[in-house]
Amino acid sequence: MDVSVDALQKKIRKTKNPAILCLDLAAERLPEQLAPPEEGPAGRVCAAGSLLLGALAGVMPAVKLNTAYFEALGPAGAEALARLCRRARALDYYVILELNRCDPEPAAELLAQAYFGSADPAGPPPTCEADAVVLSAFTGSDGVRPYLARCRTRGRSVFLLARTANKSARELQDLIAGDRVVHTVVADLAMRWSTDLFGPNGYSQVGLVAGPPYGDALQRLRRQYDRLFLIVPGCGGPGLPVRDARMAFDKFGRGAAVEAVSVTEAWQQAAAAGGDLAEAARAAAEKLRDQLAQWVQVM
Repeated sequence: MDVSVDALQKKIRKTKNPAILCLDLAAERLPEQLAPPEEGPAGRVCAAGSLLLGALAGVMPAVKLNTAYFEALGPAGAEALARLCRRARALDYYVILELNRCDPEPAAELLAQAYFGSADPAGPPPTCEADAVVLSAFTGSDGVRPYLARCRTRGRSVFLLARTANKSARELQDLIAGDRVVHTVVADLAMRWSTDLFGPNGYSQVGLVAGPPYGDALQRLRRQYDRLFLIVPGCGGPGLPVRDARMAFDKFGRGAAVEAVSVTEAWQQAAAAGGDLAEAARAAAEKLRDQLAQWVQVM
């Protein structure tokens, strides 16, 4: 069994594209004709997600779904999330769920069970299966330990929020903590929690979401934490030009993936204008892939 981060790297190599499709699906911004009226907002969200997944299969290696958009829709939203996860896995995507949670045990144990299944491989399966989740490390090891157990027994991965791309991130993440910056404290914890979780490609199943606003800072993170896989937010937008994204990768074009904000913007604009979501998304994804290829050689 490939450990999760190795499976992601294989999919990136297969598509020659280290970009992640982000399905931030706000029902109120989606065309009503996507689904029958009786299916309501959750139906539109599920239909839009399925459409985009189908359009970009084979072009993008991974998809990230923010669970907040589904939780806001109640039980129907939970079912839509589970359906989209199943469809994404059937289409050979690497599936990341953005939880952004920092629950201590035992709540963390319940969530790890829901998305990764029992820590015992012979135990109950997950209710909504993912390859990886995004977590906050703010509660420390208590909130991450249940997921690490599944990393070991089920080959899953976790990505810890270290340096996010939102404007107010610096209020906490760039504070000085002793002789370190807070976001590097998170990276140090990720390394500490990576004992026996390094895959054949050398990267840990514990990774980081790390998108400093300047490329040289990203390069320093890559150099200092050369065994942590990085998910870099904001690629293709004003926060992170494509040329700066190269700083996240090692010399073999490995060890990182970027969130394709330009693809998200393309299908959202098409939805607002009554255009073809799938066509807009695919065109933007192919453009971003080709732009990334100018700076990152995936080997």
